Amino acid sequence: MNCPRCGTFINDGTKFCPNCGEQISSQLQQSNYNQNNSLNMQNNVINDDELINAYIAKDVEKIKKGGFSLSTFCLGGFYMLYRKMWILGIGLFIIQYILSLILKNSIIILIINLILAFFFKKIYLNVVKRNIEKIKQANPNKSQNELVSICAKKGGTSNLALFGTLALILVLGAISGFLNNSQTVTLGNLSVDIPSNFGPGENNDLLNNMDVYGINEDDNYCLVSLYKVDKSKYNSIKDYLNTGIMKKNDDVLSDYKTKMIDGITWNSVTAKNSKRTSYHYAVIKDAYIYEVEFEIYKDDGDCTKAYSTVIDSIELK
Repeated sequence: MNCPRCGTFINDGTKFCPNCGEQISSQLQQSNYNQNNSLNMQNNVINDDELINAYIAKDVEKIKKGGFSLSTFCLGGFYMLYRKMWILGIGLFIIQYILSLILKNSIIILIINLILAFFFKKIYLNVVKRNIEKIKQANPNKSQNELVSICAKKGGTSNLALFGTLALILVLGAISGFLNNSQTVTLGNLSVDIPSNFGPGENNDLLNNMDVYGINEDDNYCLVSLYKVDKSKYNSIKDYLNTGIMKKNDDVLSDYKTKMIDGITWNSVTAKNSKRTSYHYAVIKDAYIYEVEFEIYKDDGDCTKAYSTVIDSIELK
């Protein structure tokens, strides 16, 4: 500040002017402090819009404008990871994976992506604003240029995350395919997964209404049979099962039960005799009765495991 009498520059806190000896009042010192503080605050005003632009970087105007996000629809969680939205991206992958397993239909992934595509830009912009507030709170003494540099580093996009995640999924898919020792077989609208070591049996019907697959080893002998039969020949599912199973005269039948498989209620019954145990699952679909029969003659554990694989994989379109 300057001396009010002679104009000589004097340091803050000086009580007397070193040039003319004028006493410097406390009011003048306080006024000068307030002016300096006000100037400092003006020089350090933070422009949030500039920080947002630095954080978003690529396609910033499109994102701020809002609307449908084609990238989100096409890439889903990949695009979130590309935008460094780690938790939301990984969470989306997990949710879609669980739902696709439960519903056994990958179309759910496209439906979720479609919904997110309408809201992604708004969600992302809110995330950006929250992250910028955290950056400002963590760096209260940084200048505007310093904060811009921090936002640009924290935000932006990551090609490594995008292609790294894609590569990881491809690797995991390859490993899963290698470990998945099963093959899908179909008969009409019926499909099941059977172990890859099950070969076609000798009784495959040339009219495409019966397929048999099996394994016959020293300790494991079991068969999977798929049937597609005209329902008009039978009064009911129980009539069909009784007619088919009772051809083996020494069979002892269990009570009839129902089992929900892939959203469809199947009728089931178990037949046992001295040589084998057979499990029968049947349902009416349109003009046909579809049946999955699993017979176990010898079992060292592989047939029981195969039975679970087959029954749990039943699909009827």
